[in-house]
Amino acid sequence: TSGFQPTSARLKNASAAGIAVMTWVATPSIRSCAAAVSAISKAQAKTAAGSDRRDSGYAAAVDRGGVATYECAAVNESAFIPLTHLQVPTTVSIKPNALVWLSLSALVIVLDQLTKLWAVQALQPTGLPHPVIPGLLNWTLAFNTGAAFSFLADGAGWQRWFFVLLALIISAVLVAWLARTPRRDWRTAMPLGLIVGGALGNLIDRLHAAQVTDFIQVYFHQWSYPVFNIADCGITVGAVMLVAFGLFAGKPAGGVR
Repeated sequence: TSGFQPTSARLKNASAAGIAVMTWVATPSIRSCAAAVSAISKAQAKTAAGSDRRDSGYAAAVDRGGVATYECAAVNESAFIPLTHLQVPTTVSIKPNALVWLSLSALVIVLDQLTKLWAVQALQPTGLPHPVIPGLLNWTLAFNTGAAFSFLADGAGWQRWFFVLLALIISAVLVAWLARTPRRDWRTAMPLGLIVGGALGNLIDRLHAAQVTDFIQVYFHQWSYPVFNIADCGITVGAVMLVAFGLFAGKPAGGVR
């Protein structure tokens, strides 16, 4: 058009002339195009029934597979020169994480605390076996100042706060792991939920009594396993499941889970 001739006439290179024309037309029209796009976006990216052409700018919205594509252009007289395409998602897809599996942790904690309360009331005195399956399983009340299965139980008392801090750190890391895990990935979420429940179950004991209540004794002839509790079971079963699923879980074609 006549508005473009003075600019291109001064340039010998056709490409340079084209760039200059695009810049000359675009600069005064950016604000109006941006305003038009903003207005369409606030209206939830409804497809424009027609185009709105003005001397300064033009914008239209086209819904392409859930993504609103805003076509913005500068207009000078009869010239119509596209400047840019802006894509703004009309819908946001949020994948649910596995934090719901903390309900399994809560179940482990409740079972652990209820069984410990029962053991303290029903299995006195400490150390007296109550046969459940003769030759294999006893209920035997014991108090442990160490970790699971009486680890470091002979410490001088420092181990209480060491294991409190360790349980808090491990639980925080595993909860963050759950937050990044898809809800459908139960092979990861279930073991993590069991471990968190077991760690917090024993943590409660250490905070209010400085020791952990144990009552499950597995033995065979002269051999006896260290007395443990429901929380220890959650930690152990969860850890074994996590390793087993990680090592032996089948992979679909292509090697991608």
